Amino acid sequence: EQQSFFCNDIANDPIMAPWRDRALERGYRSAMALPLMMHGAAIGSISIYAAEEGFFNPEEIELLTHVTEDISYALESIDNERIRLEKENELRLKDIVFETSLSANIIAGADGNVLQVNQSALRLWGYLAPEEVARRALRSFILIPETAAAIAESVVRYGRWIGEYEAVRKDGSTFMAFAMVTQLRDVEGRFSGFQSSVIDVTERKRSEERIRLLTQALEQASVSVLITDEHGIIHYANLTATLTTGYPLEELVGMDTMEFSADPGNPDLQRMWETISAGNAWSGEFRNIRKGGVIYWASAVIGPIRGEN
Repeated sequence: EQQSFFCNDIANDPIMAPWRDRALERGYRSAMALPLMMHGAAIGSISIYAAEEGFFNPEEIELLTHVTEDISYALESIDNERIRLEKENELRLKDIVFETSLSANIIAGADGNVLQVNQSALRLWGYLAPEEVARRALRSFILIPETAAAIAESVVRYGRWIGEYEAVRKDGSTFMAFAMVTQLRDVEGRFSGFQSSVIDVTERKRSEERIRLLTQALEQASVSVLITDEHGIIHYANLTATLTTGYPLEELVGMDTMEFSADPGNPDLQRMWETISAGNAWSGEFRNIRKGGVIYWASAVIGPIRGEN
């Protein structure tokens, strides 16, 4: 109950009945217990026993109560200092992560104006010093105003936004940005601003577009295109290849190209693989068998795909 307790007559006080015999065996005649408090909760107690009845008078009770309160205050002060140091270390670690992150990190207030940026953000947007972007509107880094408004609305309503937008550098050039914008709240849970982490994905988008165009070109090619591993097992086939061989795509992928050969013992095929394995291209003609057994002549150009090594 977080209250002090004292008993000046253990031998006769009914409240001491559960502990009376053991207390009397030890020679206790009076007892007092005072709670040790920390942050409003009892964390322990100080217990004092005396061999005399009526040992605890009002003055001693008041003195011991004050002593216990002083100890509680000291313990809470020590714990507050521990908490303060932990929070300082946590903030210091967050600052280190914020400042050294490879992503461009920006913190803005509830009004959307920039309060803090890291070096990656300055480099990405083409600024030299944090003072150049301080108090600038976060939306000014986004090319399309409607996009900026939609992002802000989403963050305020749902707590965060993840996606891509076209960003504007200091010199007016643009780049594709992938960003995560989250809502910041103060210790009382009130909305206090935005934190944005951004990376430049322009090259990735260009690579994706090149891959899309190459894939489209392969798919729409009027000649058969097969991609195999180093053992001749098919990993990719385009539509024309399925029409030429008579095999549907799900059957083609995983087949050995030697299964098409009408002349598996042809020494020219062995020389072809030796040429390709040596890192050189090969061109020539050979006889293949369609699904169903129809034999046809194929003119082919086969080249190696090189790995990073």
